[in-house]
Amino acid sequence: MRFISTNRTEEIMEVNGIRNSWDAGWVVYVNGEQIDSVQMKKGVKVGPNDQIQIRFETVERVFGRPIN
Repeated sequence: MRFISTNRTEEIMEVNGIRNSWDAGWVVYVNGEQIDSVQMKKGVKVGPNDQIQIRFETVERVFGRPIN
């Protein structure tokens, strides 16, 4: 797993050789709630019973950054 980091954001760039593209990327969910790249940079508290999922999904991007 590789990450890309800026001053404000943290994003998963690649997992097992599958990389983000302009129309698809890795999205992180905690307990079914999507976590954006700004939240990931700030940190997300999770406990042992929380469910963490990483999915490769269609995303919209502006200047390389994902938007909702």
